[in-house]
Amino acid sequence: MLPYFFYQLCVVTITVTAHSGLRGSEEDFPRSPVVGILAHPPTKSTPYPYIREYNVKYLESAGVQVVPLHYQDPNLKSLLASISGVLFTGGSLDQDLRFGHPYVEAAKVIYDYAVDRYAKKDPFPIFGICQGHQLLALLAAGTHEVILEGHYTTNNVALPIKMVNGGGVMLNSLPSYVREILQTQNVTANIHSNGVPPEMWNEYNQLREQFIMTSTSEDPANHKIFSASMESRPGKPPMYSVQFHPEMPAYVWDPTLMKALLKTAESALVINSLALFLAKIFRNIPHGFRDPNELSKAFIRKDALLCPSDVALTQGYCRYDISAYGLSGPLV
Repeated sequence: MLPYFFYQLCVVTITVTAHSGLRGSEEDFPRSPVVGILAHPPTKSTPYPYIREYNVKYLESAGVQVVPLHYQDPNLKSLLASISGVLFTGGSLDQDLRFGHPYVEAAKVIYDYAVDRYAKKDPFPIFGICQGHQLLALLAAGTHEVILEGHYTTNNVALPIKMVNGGGVMLNSLPSYVREILQTQNVTANIHSNGVPPEMWNEYNQLREQFIMTSTSEDPANHKIFSASMESRPGKPPMYSVQFHPEMPAYVWDPTLMKALLKTAESALVINSLALFLAKIFRNIPHGFRDPNELSKAFIRKDALLCPSDVALTQGYCRYDISAYGLSGPLV
């Protein structure tokens, strides 16, 4: 039986104080990480590039501040120099997740930027969730064929993971009781039919050189295995990803996804622990905003939050539409 206080779903906030050596010199300027989220392309129901609010809430719950990144911003690289890292979110690009798509090309700019920064001993972390997990595998392998499309039936299911290759830095950083929950209970929210199976590490040298697979899960219907998490090998640019959704269960209520989005105490422990790890990888990367006013203009929270008309029945799907006039200037 877990101690009672572990059953409380808490929002954890962390303030990182200024210290010498960080970009920007004001002692009272907040030094919490500032992380960019790459906006998802428009869909039939969302006419503009957008970022779901639950992604923002998840980062903020661990003391991370968020700025939006427009995938068509011509000045994307200059904005990257001002932030602490990037989150690639889940999404619905599916068969459009290919080189040549503007979103993927922007992600490649970010990926290459992280590689270049690491070569200069100035790390720039990236974290991927669901589609973001697949996207990182695609970018590392150099081909979309690393992703098996429609291979799984895991569109609405909670699953355990099986730690492999020692579990890596991310999973081993979690408390032992959280690792036990992850491995013994149906607790990770899976909402995907595409995935990166373990055999891709044998087929694609570039994937194997950048990432080590740290856990797997099994489709309970067809017993096919997919990578549930991966992270960069030692000596490579810091990147981590999970196929499941730690960012959704606490903030999304959707009757059609009740099997995946568990509201249990054990689920709360897992998602909060992962949020704190995510914040940890960004925390020591100073942002480059010169003053609070400049930072305030960049925050995603400055924009209007748009919610679906049935928000009382389906909560958590509010979004920020990201204007074509991005943080770094209008598109041309």
